[in-house]
Amino acid sequence: MSEQIDTTPTTRMAWGAGFTTTAEDGTVLDAWFGWLGWGEEGEDGLAGVRERHDAMRNVTVAPVRITVDVDAPQRAWPTPICDFTCCLTVSPRLGRSTSTGSSAR
Repeated sequence: MSEQIDTTPTTRMAWGAGFTTTAEDGTVLDAWFGWLGWGEEGEDGLAGVRERHDAMRNVTVAPVRITVDVDAPQRAWPTPICDFTCCLTVSPRLGRSTSTGSSAR
């Protein structure tokens, strides 16, 4: 008997949650991701957090949640922030089980 091989495509997803700082013209100046993990989504500390305008710097600070397929070509990612998120997912801290994400295996 021949062994069946599963040819169902699989994806490796990663998620990140944090904050972006956006200039008045819509340019994203930076992003900080305090919560990272493997899978479609995970628990983060953004519940009830709303964007706010920082008048002194004339920027908007807003919560952001992103999910990316880490095996997809970068051009398929929806925003430049996703590039940052994917880079962070290869961090050694995600290679082990944490309170905010599951094991990388």
